[in-house]
Amino acid sequence: MKRILIFAALLFFTINGFSQITATQIGMLDFKIDQNLSVDDMNGTNDVTKKLQSAIDNARNVSKTLFIPSGTYKISAPIDCTLDEMNFPRKATNIVGSSLKHPIIKIADNAVNFNNSSLPTAAISYHTNNPKHHTDWVMEGGIRVIDFDLGENNPGAVAIYWGCAQHCYVEDININARDGFAGLTNIGGANCSFTNITVTGGQYGVYLPDHNTGLVWNMPESPQSTMVGCSFLNQTNTSMELRGWGGITLVGINIIKSSGTAIRMNGETLAPVNQFLFSMIDSNIEFTSPQTSNCAVSNLRHGNISLRDVYVKGSAIISNNNGDENLLPTGKSNDWNQVTRYDYIDKQLRYDQSKILYTGTHFDAVAGIQFKKAVVDVSLSTPPDNLTSKHVWKNTPSFEDADAILIPAGSDAGTIQNAINSNTKICLAKGVYILSTPITLKANTILFGCPGRGSCGTILKFGWTPQAQTWLINTEDKPDATTYLMDITTNPANEDYLGSLHWMVGENSIIRDVWLDRGSNKNEKDITRLYFSGNGGGRIYNYQDDKSFHGDANNNSTNHRKVKVLGTSQKLTFYGLNLERGGSFPGESSFPMLEITNSSNVLVFGAKTETYQPYATITNSKNIFMTNICDMANINGGLTTQNYIEIVGNATDNIEISNALFLNPPSKKYYIVKDPWNINSPNRMMFTGLYHRNWTTFF
Repeated sequence: MKRILIFAALLFFTINGFSQITATQIGMLDFKIDQNLSVDDMNGTNDVTKKLQSAIDNARNVSKTLFIPSGTYKISAPIDCTLDEMNFPRKATNIVGSSLKHPIIKIADNAVNFNNSSLPTAAISYHTNNPKHHTDWVMEGGIRVIDFDLGENNPGAVAIYWGCAQHCYVEDININARDGFAGLTNIGGANCSFTNITVTGGQYGVYLPDHNTGLVWNMPESPQSTMVGCSFLNQTNTSMELRGWGGITLVGINIIKSSGTAIRMNGETLAPVNQFLFSMIDSNIEFTSPQTSNCAVSNLRHGNISLRDVYVKGSAIISNNNGDENLLPTGKSNDWNQVTRYDYIDKQLRYDQSKILYTGTHFDAVAGIQFKKAVVDVSLSTPPDNLTSKHVWKNTPSFEDADAILIPAGSDAGTIQNAINSNTKICLAKGVYILSTPITLKANTILFGCPGRGSCGTILKFGWTPQAQTWLINTEDKPDATTYLMDITTNPANEDYLGSLHWMVGENSIIRDVWLDRGSNKNEKDITRLYFSGNGGGRIYNYQDDKSFHGDANNNSTNHRKVKVLGTSQKLTFYGLNLERGGSFPGESSFPMLEITNSSNVLVFGAKTETYQPYATITNSKNIFMTNICDMANINGGLTTQNYIEIVGNATDNIEISNALFLNPPSKKYYIVKDPWNINSPNRMMFTGLYHRNWTTFF
């Protein structure tokens, strides 16, 4: 019987492969079909506001991703991606456009609903109206491969209001803001993925103050997000207006504007912890009209600044810290300045929610001293051409690709493995796949599911019960591989030993928008959810693990790891790494969520966590860089006695950790960063501006 099923499935994709797979076949709701769209509906002639709203509601209610074909879709009123009580929080709307040619959502010119710049209004708004929760706790929502045109004479227009938390994404978006208010506002609070976005024009590229509802666990306007490979061009006010506590990590950002201020950090006067962590890596800020008033980063409220390999041109001040160790350029006003390394340490006294005093720290593990003087390394140098492009994917795999093979839902591991062995690009339709054996990706495999998280997309489950550590998905051990895994959810139940992904392909490979282990019911013994070994490396986008229960020493789960990196040297980069215990907040555990052992060349760009256990241990590893690691466990008022990040290693190891913040009042034995050399650190180091054991060599 199994051979017959495999043959039937192979016949299915032999017949359907290498021909145009439809949105319906992959399991999405097609906007054109659902609303019976006419030519004039799809070319910008007719107003389709009501039809688009209806399609979004229909897709949400049947747990499907909405597919928008190529075309121009005119709207005149805001579109709500609102979750109600029934749908909260696990059934958000995903909206994905055609990869053949991006569809455009265009606001009609002179639209009444978008004409008030003092009350900005988004074309598409994600939020929830559940009275039991705050308005910005949408999960599993996403927008991809859709462009926006804010129209003429719409000064209050914004493209996207993004009130989202875990497992969300905004990717491959172009926004023509024209004379509108902003491209994006709010941008979430759980390190959602904001990748490959371009905003042209408008007053602001990203705008957070005032209009940003933000999170409300006593932390309004808290983005704590990672933005990668984004461009902000020709805004009339600031390119990025940032307010809040928590922080933001910017990687591969391209900002070009005439004059003024590029990035303004306003801080947050209402939050109990008045702090903002700002990290920027491999980015450039260019003023086309050099002036003495130009400022790249305005930091007047003394947030912490970490810059690595940032290029600035035409600015009189690179970082304006209200006169405190301002970072100034060298050379002439039209010269490019390369900021190889800059760390400004906040000097203001801060208090946590229990009114315990803490301050920022710069700790040099080699010198064994602490001080707050900024670290500065600036020289004249022109930015490389690939500063932004090296951090984003070249293309997004799609069911519309001519060489994509579609595997129907319910297929077994044998069917999927045969497809992998015979083809490069394999697409798994929406639905559940119960695998009786693991599958192994080859060095050139591109495996992706139906866009959308959880029940909207593709779910792989275990069909067997192992007695030792095993993984649902494996890869070949190849340093030069170009393996790609995307839009896959695994649900290996809550049994012992059941990991989700063992990754052994090298730095040219990509993991993107996967959700490993959706279940959340029970302690598990000795599992490693995401495991890197051998030649394991590559770029990992938007990895989030919010499973609640992890166990502790009392139930023999001390070997449990969310992410483990063992014995690798291929470059491994995490763009957002949200590891947290989740909503139940069980008792304190002593084992780490992230383990890096006997490895090198690991970068973590931005991380939000909610934990009562160590975030990471780094053992006998080198060339490790982490920035903007923010723990929000204080929202439920728990205490911890565990060290946040612990290092065990050699005197020659080069490790940097900047902008790490833990908001619970710790015990006297608690350290943000603990290592064999950290003998002079104060017992309560709740916030570290910069820790380094030698310097990393990435930048």
